[in-house]
Amino acid sequence: MARRRPEITLNYSDTQVLLWDTRYVNYDFVHQLNEVFSLSLSCDPEIVYYTEDGREVNCPRYSYYDEMLKLLYVVIDNPVATGSIDPTLDYYDKVLFIAGRDSHEVSRRIHHDMVFGVEVDDPYNIRLGKLSAEVAAFRDGGVIQVDYLGFDAPGGADCSLLSSFTGTVPSKVARHVKALSECLQNLFQTLSDTMEMEELD
Repeated sequence: MARRRPEITLNYSDTQVLLWDTRYVNYDFVHQLNEVFSLSLSCDPEIVYYTEDGREVNCPRYSYYDEMLKLLYVVIDNPVATGSIDPTLDYYDKVLFIAGRDSHEVSRRIHHDMVFGVEVDDPYNIRLGKLSAEVAAFRDGGVIQVDYLGFDAPGGADCSLLSSFTGTVPSKVARHVKALSECLQNLFQTLSDTMEMEELD
């Protein structure tokens, strides 16, 4: 039976990436994302990624399509302990793709909340207070670092790894971000191809 494909065209310009360094196993990480950010990520078949040297990497995958906002969320687990997808991703064990028209705003909000916490100006705002506590518990429970990267900027210029540089970016950092962007584009293309094949099954 064919899988129901989200009503969305996967493309680089409308896709944002959040990179996570965590101490969570994949299903626990996904559970936390669902609870804190009101998602409904569920387990999909693994995707198979082929490295440049021909090595096959099986990556657990979870996805959720928000029909109201027309946003697709896909978590791909990078099996760092057994063999990373790519050396540029060795530092990150989880990759979250967010695809859709409002992906930029949503990814930046998640990144901001995880890095800086949720500000609660009104002590009587119970919903925001609850979110603030949940984000803090999620982060303190095993999130070491979160970075973002957008495909819509040439050379991966829209990347948190570059945001601290006000002047010229060191060439070593620029090369790393470029390689990271290329790796993630390859992973995104593998995801897109996998979803197309699943639709035909």
